[in-house]
Amino acid sequence: MKRPFAKELTIIFGALLIYAALALAASDGDGLVRVKGLVMDLDLNKSILVVNEKLFTWNQNTVFRSEQGTPINPIEKLHLNTRVYIEAELVGLNKPFLSKKIYLLSNNVGEKRKQPSGTIKK
Repeated sequence: MKRPFAKELTIIFGALLIYAALALAASDGDGLVRVKGLVMDLDLNKSILVVNEKLFTWNQNTVFRSEQGTPINPIEKLHLNTRVYIEAELVGLNKPFLSKKIYLLSNNVGEKRKQPSGTIKK
């Protein structure tokens, strides 16, 4: 007897297996996934952002910091094409990653930082 959906089920289970393996391979054994990249999509009202084609969410326990480690307000600083570093955990296979820490990085990576224009008053 031939199963009508055997090929589709094999593809679905294979994709889930690859997704789970990639999520586990990205962690360092502490259960956290670490990602660095540009914000590709952002919804501040739903607390969702996409970085490197991965969906992340945050809650009231998520820590937002600047590159120097100082706390920041995500609503003022988080925008599209902002470079971020995220530490998150996998909540479930069909759920987004839950961000624990989000660091906003400077967008001029690899370039010399420009000195501020203007004169210094003594």
